[in-house]
Amino acid sequence: VQFGIRDFGKVMVIFSGITMVSVMLGVACGLLCSMISKKFPMIRNHPEIEMGMTFFFAYACYCIGEIVEMSGIMALFFCAIVLAHYHSHNLSDSSKVAVQSTVQALGFFAETAVFVVLGITAVVSF
Repeated sequence: VQFGIRDFGKVMVIFSGITMVSVMLGVACGLLCSMISKKFPMIRNHPEIEMGMTFFFAYACYCIGEIVEMSGIMALFFCAIVLAHYHSHNLSDSSKVAVQSTVQALGFFAETAVFVVLGITAVVSF
């Protein structure tokens, strides 16, 4: 299999396109969620709706990224950055604590799962 300079250029164009669209998708989802929570202040009276809306937009961003065959992980990453920067100011205090605690717990469980899989793989491979 030959890999020439034209192929490298084609790969870079495809990579750049996927990156740009994924970033724009993530930023758009984050800004939409932030705008909705800012324009509808009555949501602040319902912390469960605020929390559900935050996680829904993050998951929807990932799903849309995967459906359109872009990078769902990159879209989710940039959505999370935008949500942390803009959306957290629109949340009520109780929702802010609940979202932060839930994200920290999910992160801890995910990290634990990765290290368990790595540990099992290391033991089995030797």
